[in-house]
Amino acid sequence: MFDCSGADFLSAWKDQRREVKDYLKSTSYPNPADYTVWAFSDEPPNTGKFLAEAYKNQSPGHLAESIEKLAVRYEAKKRLYSARDSKYRKIDNASYASIIDYIISGECLVQLSKEIGSLKHLSTLVKLVDALCTEPISYPLSVRFIDLLEVEDWLVSNAYQ
Repeated sequence: MFDCSGADFLSAWKDQRREVKDYLKSTSYPNPADYTVWAFSDEPPNTGKFLAEAYKNQSPGHLAESIEKLAVRYEAKKRLYSARDSKYRKIDNASYASIIDYIISGECLVQLSKEIGSLKHLSTLVKLVDALCTEPISYPLSVRFIDLLEVEDWLVSNAYQ
């Protein structure tokens, strides 16, 4: 890891993200043994389905309102869960969210960061991507994650200017 207080933080952060992208690009090819049931499912798990619907069907302002409580819960718990109640609390016995839930969450946060310039959502995005960088991600989700990493880099670079 790198020193967050140093002047070279942004450079070190970019280097770390580049290493993750390079690794994913070198291993992003179809390997049937790596496929999981949800990798090709038309129905993401509960959390992913909720976010995907919000992302497709709402304006940026309404999208922000829809995922605000979920983002706050993620900031507090540092985890997403596969199922939640109407107040966005984890349902008893809900498992941790899957990789697709995290990727869809990241895509929603990107949308908000780009369209309404929300640094708060960009901050949550960076933390969520930090978590994803520690997980093994197989093809075809690795392709979406590489896209997420590239947009994250662009957003962070523009926030520093």
